[in-house]
Amino acid sequence: MDLSARSNERARILDRLEHTAVLIKQSEGDPDGYHSAYFLQEKDGDDVLNSTYLFLPTSTHDSMQLSDLGIQKCAQIFRLFDDDRDSVWSFTEFKAYVTVVRGVLAESDTLNVVLRHEEVWNMYMSDMYDTDTQSHLTLRGFCMYREATESSNSLANDLIRLGMHWLWDGLQRHIQLQRLFDSYDTDKAGKLPSSQLQYLLGESGVVTTQTQVDALVYHLRAHAVCMDAILQRNRAIRLFGYKQLSRVDAHDERHIYRDTFVALRLSSWAPLPQPRWQHVGQSTKVHSYGWIRRAKAAVAQCATWIQRAALTGLLNLPYLTGKSVHNANDRGDYIVKVDVGKDFAANAELHLSYTCDCDSAATLHNLGYREDGAECFVYMDFLTKPDITDVELADTVTAMKTLFDVTWLGHLKSLPCFHKLLVLSPPKTQTHGTTIVRVVVLLTEAMDPFNFLLYLGFPSSLQFDQLVSRLRWTALFNVSANEILTNKRFNPAKHFAVRSVLNVCVGRQACGQIVEQACYQAKYEASSRYVEDEIIHRELQQHNEHFIATSASSTASTTPSKSDPRLAMSWNEQVKRSQQDVARKWHMWADKLAKFFKFSKTLSVNLHVASVANLLRADSVLHSLFHPDVLSEVLRVLSTTGSIHSIWEEWTASLEQELHELVEATSVDAPPTATTWRRQDHALHKSMLHVYDVLTSNVLGLNLVKGEAGTIGFSLLVEGFNIFPLLPKVPPRSSVS
Repeated sequence: MDLSARSNERARILDRLEHTAVLIKQSEGDPDGYHSAYFLQEKDGDDVLNSTYLFLPTSTHDSMQLSDLGIQKCAQIFRLFDDDRDSVWSFTEFKAYVTVVRGVLAESDTLNVVLRHEEVWNMYMSDMYDTDTQSHLTLRGFCMYREATESSNSLANDLIRLGMHWLWDGLQRHIQLQRLFDSYDTDKAGKLPSSQLQYLLGESGVVTTQTQVDALVYHLRAHAVCMDAILQRNRAIRLFGYKQLSRVDAHDERHIYRDTFVALRLSSWAPLPQPRWQHVGQSTKVHSYGWIRRAKAAVAQCATWIQRAALTGLLNLPYLTGKSVHNANDRGDYIVKVDVGKDFAANAELHLSYTCDCDSAATLHNLGYREDGAECFVYMDFLTKPDITDVELADTVTAMKTLFDVTWLGHLKSLPCFHKLLVLSPPKTQTHGTTIVRVVVLLTEAMDPFNFLLYLGFPSSLQFDQLVSRLRWTALFNVSANEILTNKRFNPAKHFAVRSVLNVCVGRQACGQIVEQACYQAKYEASSRYVEDEIIHRELQQHNEHFIATSASSTASTTPSKSDPRLAMSWNEQVKRSQQDVARKWHMWADKLAKFFKFSKTLSVNLHVASVANLLRADSVLHSLFHPDVLSEVLRVLSTTGSIHSIWEEWTASLEQELHELVEATSVDAPPTATTWRRQDHALHKSMLHVYDVLTSNVLGLNLVKGEAGTIGFSLLVEGFNIFPLLPKVPPRSSVS
């Protein structure tokens, strides 16, 4: 770096220090001066110069050199379009890259001539950039191409179009962890109950048990106490005249703090590896909780849009029932039939039906489950073996209750409408002589459609059957779960067949008006946020005009012009732009759906496929919808005879091994010197082993799911999917010993 560049760098540093001093002086009258002084600098995500790190400072406008960060981003782009994973780009892969990032090329563009013929492309790439023996572009050659074309098409534009960030992966990981914590911390308190740490870790990529989480919280608290003791002497040092504060309360045993969680996930800590089936169970538990959390947030957002639309008066009854429009029939009948295969049979069935003439409170009273505060319900019936005794039935009910308490009770309690969980065996007079175990989820009156529609702002005279009056879905399979998993000669591509029919009747005007107005409110909210961001961005530009001008004057000879998007967009702005693009696509889809409801009275779709093999051909649309890395293994399993049976045998063998290890570990009591968490693990494993033994011995599978809320209800009948008899049994303790 020459003398002038160093002097300019020193001037920028002095200007920044002067700017900081002004901010400190302005914050003297603030009652919370510590936070005003401590959080003075802008966040890294708002730094508009981050994208310049893609190239070395010694780069000039005519000669660009990628930095280590730029090479890493080029490698990510290269892998994204390397479909065959041969570490080189063929003509087709390079053409796909150009089409995605640049669209339609101009006629005067040199690359347009090169991409017309593969032979021309091979010669051009061999002459200009690094290629292999077949004239395919290597990663080094792609980096050379990006350096040569930076002046006409910047690398930052590629990253923006592909939705990729230009930060180091470690910094990006740091930002993602902070945002994940903030999505859980709805109260913006900077801390969460320790009970949610397991789900927070699961969504961040670490699946562990609750016992390990309890031990982790204990050690984190001990570490915080030690750090407080070590740094207590340094607390006397004051920052800008204010005593330093700690972001973590070491004596708070009930909460996990934001900085503690981020530091934990960025550290080298990793939980103990779990066996395959335990990992699957824990993954299902934590990921389903995250799915419920995101679904609740999405429903709350949609409810907000509908409530705002209702305040405009455009969701009043005349607009919803179509009385102000000259149409005789407002009902829309839609039928979709899908046939795959030729040999249809009813070895396994799924039947979903919807009704709008029930009374959930009366049904609860007739079933004997009526309680104060419970108005709606959902129950699941599990079939048991025909010769089950009363003692075995009581043990099965207890085991099912334990299973749901350990796995799903926390999920249910997170729902605002949850009331109580019951597990029982109804009398045979209610089940037509069949012995079943019933799991009942009692819900509050908030699930009543009448109350829910009033909450959204709809008129009280609107009934839910005016939105959806009929819904029936049937699927018939020619093979059951037993045949799929145990038949060595089963080939899904050749032997699988299904016949499915969906019949729906909706209120066209009501559904179309609701979707249209909710979409309008979503667009208005997005446009308002965009205008606010633009105003804030202009104010920041005016506030930092002096520093930007100084930086531009010192780097004019070594970096591209200020109109380059690398200098005009920060990482936070890029995230907002990508979110706006996704929201814009959803808005377009919602507009089309609203028009479909309003202008389509009937619809009948018949889709027939001769076999699954026809869907797996090379010209199938599946190959364009999914990446080869995802699709290759699926295609292999579906097209190979006995592949599902082989996978199932491997998984059952793994489960048998885990059962043997659990029986051996729980056959003796935990030693007195064992830690609290080890004793908890021992008790939990022993309890769940007993639950597994009882359920696999007495339960066949799920048979019926039924729910009612106010005047509407649904039922899902399941036949031919009895999984429990296929699971291995718990070995006796004598054989293990």
